[in-house]
Amino acid sequence: MQKLPLYMRERHEALRKIYSLILSGEESIQSLFDFSKTVHADLDLSWIRPDFQEKHIGPVEKYQIVIATVNPEQTSDAHLHEVGASSFVVLGPKVGVFAPSNLTFRTGELLFPSGDIKMKSEVLCHEELEIDIPSYQVHQFENKGDKPAQVLIVTHPIISVEEGKEDIHLAF
Repeated sequence: MQKLPLYMRERHEALRKIYSLILSGEESIQSLFDFSKTVHADLDLSWIRPDFQEKHIGPVEKYQIVIATVNPEQTSDAHLHEVGASSFVVLGPKVGVFAPSNLTFRTGELLFPSGDIKMKSEVLCHEELEIDIPSYQVHQFENKGDKPAQVLIVTHPIISVEEGKEDIHLAF
């Protein structure tokens, strides 16, 4: 069996640490995240509190940890990250949020020079589904349900969300 590269193992370990803390009941989602610190994107993003990250996960500069909320009838823009790779786990009733019914995750490939997207896979999400998103992979979520769906995402290295320097590239 082939081992994951170190940077990927670190990201998955951080994701599993946070998720297991939420499952254990020691930390609720509400206590982990600063829901007032959001960056408007095509998804609602809630950021982990820096004091929690420093104590349980590691240096704030190393990981970017968010909960992305995909609202009912919402489809995120197909996009890719040039720098940051991500791992995510789908949240649900085990951690006190709605079941992710009708949440779909899609991946694709950006074709050059046309800029067209070739869709590669589509996965109907379920609670505890864990997926890795490498840099340059086109991806998007769609929620055809009637309740919000939430996904815990760990990105490493950190993607820039500073205006004008975003590592989020829309794929058209």
